[in-house]
Amino acid sequence: MKLFKSKKASSILMMVFELMAVVLIVSMLMLVSKKLNDSESVHKNLIAEDLNMMINYMASVSGDIILKYPLQNSSKNISAYEIVLTSSNVDGTGTNDAELKVSIGGEVSLLDSKRTLFLPTGYTAIGIAEQKERICLTKQGKSITLEGC
Repeated sequence: MKLFKSKKASSILMMVFELMAVVLIVSMLMLVSKKLNDSESVHKNLIAEDLNMMINYMASVSGDIILKYPLQNSSKNISAYEIVLTSSNVDGTGTNDAELKVSIGGEVSLLDSKRTLFLPTGYTAIGIAEQKERICLTKQGKSITLEGC
């Protein structure tokens, strides 16, 4: 037994259901993408990537330099985060690895954003900034320090 006697009516009904399914899928994707955009882990990853690039830039520039993050006219707010920069090469010997960690209020979480930095020979990087609105990265000689401004 057919629901509709004409093929035209059944094809129109099928098209309506397909359109409803497309609208539902698109709306679900929009909700998920908005939720991901507002999540703290995305912001922590962006901050860690920005600082990673800044430290790599500082290591490549000759002379002393001070960089402030975020910029004066930026809308980024980093006051909720704790940013820790630790170097495994504090005495100037051994490997030149450093770790950059961004967390919320110093709490240890699986969602903390960590980056391993590979510094040139002889360079050290160290510092902590807890809940500061702006941070300063300072390079003096072969030492890079992170601190609140």
